[in-house]
Amino acid sequence: MFGVIYTLHQVSELYGFDLIKDISDSKKRSRMEILIIDDDSFPFADNLRKIGFRLTEKKDIEDIQDVQPYQIVLCDINGVGKTISSSHQGAYLSQQIKIKYPEKYVVVYSADPTKMESQKYLNSVDKNIPKGTSLEDWSEILDEAINELVDPVSVWKKTSLCLFRANVSTKDIAILEDRYVRKIKKKRYDEVGSLVVNYTEALTILASFVKIIKMFI
Repeated sequence: MFGVIYTLHQVSELYGFDLIKDISDSKKRSRMEILIIDDDSFPFADNLRKIGFRLTEKKDIEDIQDVQPYQIVLCDINGVGKTISSSHQGAYLSQQIKIKYPEKYVVVYSADPTKMESQKYLNSVDKNIPKGTSLEDWSEILDEAINELVDPVSVWKKTSLCLFRANVSTKDIAILEDRYVRKIKKKRYDEVGSLVVNYTEALTILASFVKIIKMFI
């Protein structure tokens, strides 16, 4: 007698699965908190506010926990993070933000080429762009960041990476992925975080994802 074949669901099934498709871009912009860390005035801050983005500007931060309330962080490479690293400054600061808050979307930028020895600290950030980027491109970058934070595929990729780093077996990750996909499809968002309660980093990512989704539903 043949047993039942059980096929695990994969996150690829969620490509194009827009959880907040009925929410306007203006509403998305109005709900997401964005922090700019720059010792100089950010040139397009007022312009971005006028088109709906919620921005807070800080000349610098002395404690990584200062970024906790924000979903998106824009960080200059030079002139910030001096109390955390006097030599690598914003590059090292941005890396430490991603280590403590892997769920956040971090963009680094600079008007000058980054020192070669600082490049290794930028591998974990979500985007690295030149400071002379236009207003239109900044608007597009921020919209992309918002959409990625609510994209179930991107969220699972970050989560599975944390699970892998925590030495979770590929078999167990596949089982968790199956459960994740099932809950997303059924819109049982409150149960998503409970999938990885034993893994702090992964739990942080999923909990933040659920919190953001619930801002719009």
